[in-house]
Amino acid sequence: MQVQTTLSAKKQQNQRIFTNEFSISGKVERPFKSQEQKFQQPIYIDYFENMKSMDNQRRARIQGIQIPFINDFEDIKSSDCFQELQSQDDRTLVSAHYPVQNLVLQNQFIRRVRGDGNCMYSSVIFNYIEILMMKQNLKALIDDLQNKNIIQDIYWNKLVILNKAIAKQRLIQILEYLDIVSKEQYEKSHLFSNLLQEIFNNIKGAYDIFIILIRSYALVSLEENYQNQQYKDYLDYNQYKEQIQKFEEEGDYIVLSLITEIIPISIKLIQFEQKKAFQNQQTIQNKVNKQKILGSVQIVIRRN
Repeated sequence: MQVQTTLSAKKQQNQRIFTNEFSISGKVERPFKSQEQKFQQPIYIDYFENMKSMDNQRRARIQGIQIPFINDFEDIKSSDCFQELQSQDDRTLVSAHYPVQNLVLQNQFIRRVRGDGNCMYSSVIFNYIEILMMKQNLKALIDDLQNKNIIQDIYWNKLVILNKAIAKQRLIQILEYLDIVSKEQYEKSHLFSNLLQEIFNNIKGAYDIFIILIRSYALVSLEENYQNQQYKDYLDYNQYKEQIQKFEEEGDYIVLSLITEIIPISIKLIQFEQKKAFQNQQTIQNKVNKQKILGSVQIVIRRN
């Protein structure tokens, strides 16, 4: 399975990968080499042992070596994600894949994310952080982390991946840096997505910690909503708790629904099979907590 997220043309004006495009005047350190060195001091070594073991096994997989967590932008019309669905003139998609046709017509760019079992979660959290940066609203997320019990235990091979206090501390450091960038460098907002890509792919442990964050939100929402009439008739609490807690265990429609109850986004989910006429499109948004929606995330799942 491959998951992609889409982006309209007006949001992507420059596809250069972030290197040193931003400068900030605040006191928060850049979470790059200096932060990596800081987090590898002896006090942190025990906390990161599980992450190191997990990463070594992940890198041993062929796909893990070849595919970044978050890929560069692709022109959606020329992306090989949809080539087999295109007619001979390479311009019009076959009518059997109507949602995909609309997707291609309404968007200019697409990002692939690594199909590692976390792909649905990474698509949501990557886009959500980008939305918060564009809205200059990261402070609300930072306040949540500081004042509420958001971070939960997430497991890999029956071991907790990372101590909750350390995960929370590092998340806040990265988010505070992004908050300063979003406010001081708003004229470069078209590069925010590339900055996030750089952090997810190249800051050691950052991808895993953001996956811990979005899975934690799903668990908090499960606790708050599983007895609600909207969910209790078809949601198996124990099954979904185990599924969400397990790193690299795939999410589904119900997990996405739970996520929209706790973070203010709607999700358009498009699924299709490359060589068949199967296709499905769903719009997911909160059913219980009628909070104001800050933005929308589009997720495409292609099954080979």
